Amino acid sequence: QPRVCPVLARLHSPKRLQLLLLGPVRFGSVCSRSAAMAPVLRLLLVAAALLPTATSASLNETTYVVTVSSVLTGGKQETLCAQIQNPTARLSLTISLALDTTSSIILQQSITQNFYSCVQFKVPLVLVNTVATIQVSLQDETTSVNKTTKVMIEPPDIIHLIQTDKPIYKPGQTVQFRIVSMDVNFLPVDQVYTEVTLQDPNTNRIAQWLNKTIVGVGILDFSFLIIPEAAQGTYTITAVTDKGEEINNNFDIKEYVLPKYEVNIFLPSVITILDKEATVKICGKYTYGKPVQGRAKVEFCRKATWFFWFTERRAEDICRSFELTTDKTGCASVKVKLSEFALNQYSYADSFDVTAELEEFGTGVTLKSSGSATFTSQIRTITFEDVPSSYKPGIPFEGKIRVTGPNDQPIANEVVYLYVEDSTKITLSTDLKGLILFSLDTTYWKNSVSLRATTKDTNNEPFDSNVRRPDYGTAYQYVSPFFSKSNSFVMLKQINDDFSCNKDAKIHAEYIIRGNELNDGQTVLDFFYLVLSKGSIVRHDRVPVTVKAGALNKGELRITLNQVLDLAPYAQVVVYTLMPTGELVADSQDFPIQLCLKNQVSLKFSSLQVLPAEKTTLTLKASPKSLCSVRAIDQSVLLLKPEQELTVDYVYNQLTNQRLSGYSFEIDDSEPFPCFPGIRPMPEFVAPPAPEPTPVPTPEPVTGNNTVIRPKRSLIFQPSGQKDDIYSVFKNIGVKLVTNSDVRKPQECFFWKFDAFRDHQAPPPAPPPVPAENQAGNSKQTVREFFPETWIWDLMFVEDNGSVNVVKKAPDTITKWAAGAFCVSPVGFGVAPNTGITVFQPFFVSLTLPYSVIRGEVFTLRATVFNYLSNCIMVEVTLADSDQFTYRACEGCQY
Repeated sequence: QPRVCPVLARLHSPKRLQLLLLGPVRFGSVCSRSAAMAPVLRLLLVAAALLPTATSASLNETTYVVTVSSVLTGGKQETLCAQIQNPTARLSLTISLALDTTSSIILQQSITQNFYSCVQFKVPLVLVNTVATIQVSLQDETTSVNKTTKVMIEPPDIIHLIQTDKPIYKPGQTVQFRIVSMDVNFLPVDQVYTEVTLQDPNTNRIAQWLNKTIVGVGILDFSFLIIPEAAQGTYTITAVTDKGEEINNNFDIKEYVLPKYEVNIFLPSVITILDKEATVKICGKYTYGKPVQGRAKVEFCRKATWFFWFTERRAEDICRSFELTTDKTGCASVKVKLSEFALNQYSYADSFDVTAELEEFGTGVTLKSSGSATFTSQIRTITFEDVPSSYKPGIPFEGKIRVTGPNDQPIANEVVYLYVEDSTKITLSTDLKGLILFSLDTTYWKNSVSLRATTKDTNNEPFDSNVRRPDYGTAYQYVSPFFSKSNSFVMLKQINDDFSCNKDAKIHAEYIIRGNELNDGQTVLDFFYLVLSKGSIVRHDRVPVTVKAGALNKGELRITLNQVLDLAPYAQVVVYTLMPTGELVADSQDFPIQLCLKNQVSLKFSSLQVLPAEKTTLTLKASPKSLCSVRAIDQSVLLLKPEQELTVDYVYNQLTNQRLSGYSFEIDDSEPFPCFPGIRPMPEFVAPPAPEPTPVPTPEPVTGNNTVIRPKRSLIFQPSGQKDDIYSVFKNIGVKLVTNSDVRKPQECFFWKFDAFRDHQAPPPAPPPVPAENQAGNSKQTVREFFPETWIWDLMFVEDNGSVNVVKKAPDTITKWAAGAFCVSPVGFGVAPNTGITVFQPFFVSLTLPYSVIRGEVFTLRATVFNYLSNCIMVEVTLADSDQFTYRACEGCQY
């Protein structure tokens, strides 16, 4: 019999080294001394290296917990919390931050009793994202315990905004723009822009401003005159800060004529397989709100789809055309029969496309518009919302079920059947918001539990892969038990709506604490909580609860958050307690907060409608000492080229870290293969040698007993995505946890084999109100001459009373003016909700002109008389004499 030689040692505990026998190694009839003993010696050395440093009894009985955000901001004060429990001797705690070759002490404390403290520390300033290390050292008189974790230090996040007075210009007009900067709390910051440049479509720099500085509450203001011969296309404004940050904004230069009206297409946003017909409505409306009289052409299509692997011939697009005339409301509608559009076939796109063009009577001006409707067979959509990925036995499992229709609108009073493990059926009904709040008893749940929600109790229709049928929706949710050695838990309760930004927020958490985990006679257990906002720990405190040793303790704790506005857009909360046995019990959750800004800005005109050249008062309200940028532009400009509106939502979306979730790979301390500590994350493959042009077949290699040797294989551990332990609670909100408590669920190890030289393929990744007619007053002869595209582009300073009034003279353009404002102040940044004012008179003449004419060109000038008076009147239209052109009556024209 061959002798068996030990070839691998595996460490099972700090005190015992066990040798594993993987199989016989044959070297004749005996084990080679050099082949067997040398590997054993090397393995013994490796095992010795893996043995932890010997610790004293006092440190073995002590539990420490250190928490800090995984993302720190350079140059800012951040917060770190440390807790020491059950020190049996005088201990020295040292926590430091190591960056490159430097190290700074965050906390140094001598401890003789239970200790908890949160301290602030200054983070070193960095220019780029840099990995640093938090080092925790705990030592007594003879021994020490050291542990580290990695964190990411980011440069300070500065928000830069560039706003132009309008999104599109003509050659020869003046471009005006402003720049403002603020920090993540929307407070103004001093900023140096080393250069601000303007580039044309050919990337030629046509203007530059150097070393422009914002100090305190300030807004940079720029303007540049575009030459009449400027190239048409997209121009780029680029601002570069002294730290190398680059901010861009674009605008267009184009030869255009402003549209006088807009064409809107109204059709269902979603058409379902159950619909018999769809109504398409085309409406034309002037920018001053009155209807357009004209003729409309409409095309309604469902496009065919085809892919190269289809064997059948591509189907033809299905289209229907209609010619309509608008009524006195400026609208025309048609009902389209959907039975002609192959609703039950898969060879067509899941959308209907509508194109329309509206020709204005009298002028012949035609504007086009397009729209689309989604086609679906999904009659009901059911989703689980705010449902944890794991349950905690003994604490009710709470969540929401949302039911929406094809157009994503909530469905009220809809019956929903909730199945738990397909054995328990619960009948529920949605509220007016299409929501169901459910709570399930988890006392007797075991292992993973599946939930299923549906609006159909049974489905008896046979399946046919070639026929499309209505789908009434089914939602699935799988939850696993949360890991706890003692079955002690805490769970933060869900909220129904976002927290209001101007009220205190109440957070509730339910807990179960096993009495046998408490000290004899213990009556109080402290829960601690951390609140993160924009990636930083900003609140922390403790909440004591009454407990009784030896009994099952159930209850609810409450946390009150003040000044919720400072926490927007999310308050990320983790609540935890450290049991006397050293076990951590914790839960975390993200709480959305209503988006508000501290600087409440409003803009209002004294009236909604004025006559051309009439004076109106503009009232601006903001925090005292605010500097505000106020703008009002012709609505026609926005019809020609829409732009991104400056809103509160847009400002918050500029934040780099709205909330944290998980760790980036650079700072993830988790062991990628916990079943094989020390194994490489991925095997290194050695490419086999290239085959010869004429390979010679060789027999399969065999051993002495004629056993065929199989290709060499390796064992690789595939980590699971479990998120049901204490470690994942902190990781979910981006908090780093340094502790000697057992916070990870025992890993379930699964193995699979692969050939050493076989390529490893990764799995595929899974309408505003119309102003009333002004019929008051006597007629007045006026000459309208002032037709700007930008009416107001002002910087205004708000005094201590928080308000400023400015009298403005309305332009002569019959249109609606879109107005807005943003302000900076010591309180912070603010944005005014968009407002507007309509300039209108019931009787006026409008000219239809081309963008330009050349010398000697003959063109038709159309003058349209609009009469919105209650009575018909006779008018005479004449063209004033001029030495710049000659004119004659239009032959064959009808008036």
